[in-house]
Parts: sequence; structure tokens; C-alpha cells
Amino acid sequence: MFAVLIPLLIVPQQVPSGVRYAKAEPKVNAIAEKKLHAIFDKKPTTADYSPIAALPLIIGPNLWGVMKPGFSPKFATAKKVNFIVPNAKEVQTLEGRMPRTAEQVDLTFGAASFIAERGSKPTIRKANKDELQYYWAIISFDITEPVYVIDCGKSRFIFDFEITHGDPHVMFIELLPSRKK
Repeated sequence: MFAVLIPLLIVPQQVPSGVRYAKAEPKVNAIAEKKLHAIFDKKPTTADYSPIAALPLIIGPNLWGVMKPGFSPKFATAKKVNFIVPNAKEVQTLEGRMPRTAEQVDLTFGAASFIAERGSKPTIRKANKDELQYYWAIISFDITEPVYVIDCGKSRFIFDFEITHGDPHVMFIELLPSRKK
């Protein structure tokens, strides 16, 4: 009896040229991914956001655009964040938010979980080239792992983590633009 071994094809993450991207230790990435599973594998009403959420947190312009109509009064004390985004024709100024309270952070993660729940079962993965290009265009700092995408079919979120004493917490959350057809 014999066996045929077929090598696994592992496709490395592609980082667009010009994007400054630093990798993290696999152990730290694994912790961040596990924290995302703890949130998005549950119903939004039963999720505990405290292991992943911390201040400061930045809400990207697309997510804030979806949240703003229903959450503006609760975010009255949140700091306004302007994203200066150059595109082919002009420079756009887009609005985001930076929560100042734990309640605002919980509302942000609850909104993201609710939006995600309306799609298919979430897949947690590394960001692809187009997602990194978008993220790079709206931020004013280097991208440093852990950075993950929650892909729910109809909606996708990018989560950028900050590491404090070896423990990753989300410092930036954004609803990615709809896929091009």
C-alpha cells in the first residue's frame, strides 16, 4: 500500500506596493483571531466585547456613516475624526468617530455585530490586497499586525489591533466598501 502526498498550496498575503505593513508574531496574531471568534461566533446580544474592546478606538468613515443615523445622540461626546482621502479627482474629507466612553465602545462593537449577523456566517481572515489598499488610503499611520477582516458575505469589516503588554485590543474598526461587481 502506498500514499500519494500532495503539497498544500499556501498563498502568502499580498501587500500592495507602497503600503507600509509590519507583521506581528504568529502568537499575537493567534490571540487576536481568537478574540474575534469569541465575538463574532455568538449572537450580538450575548457577546462580551470587553476582551477585545479598549480605548482609544477609531471608527472608520463607512462604519460611522451606517451608525450615525441611529447612534448620533449617544455619540455626542465622541471625538470627531476627519479622514483626508486623496482620490483621482480630488481630496475628500470623510467623517469618523473616536468613542470616549466604554458604553460608546460597546455600542460600536454591537453595531458591527448586528450588521455582520445580517450576512452569512462570518469568516475571519487576513486582509487581501484590495482591502489593505483601501485601509491604507484612509489612515495616516503604518499598518501593523494583527489586522483581520471579518467577511460576512454582504459586509466586511477590517479590525486593526494595538498590542499592549502582549495583549491585542482593537484600535480601529471599519466597514469595508462593497465589493466591485
